[in-house]
Amino acid sequence: MKAKLIFNEKVSEGGYIQEQVVWLLDKPVTGCGHLFKYRLYFGTFDGACLVRYDNERGKGDHKHIAGIEYP
Repeated sequence: MKAKLIFNEKVSEGGYIQEQVVWLLDKPVTGCGHLFKYRLYFGTFDGACLVRYDNERGKGDHKHIAGIEYP
């Protein structure tokens, strides 16, 4: 099965951007124990990432807060 997009929403308001994207996969991303690939983002119009949660191959689930990456 190819990745299936199950949620995609982007809201721009008051100088901020909120984006949520979630895919359903047929097997977990390396480093994760679930079948979802996701990106949950909150930042400013000028490109500053304030908070982002995501999972990527090799890193698994992790977050970025004000430019610092945490497990």
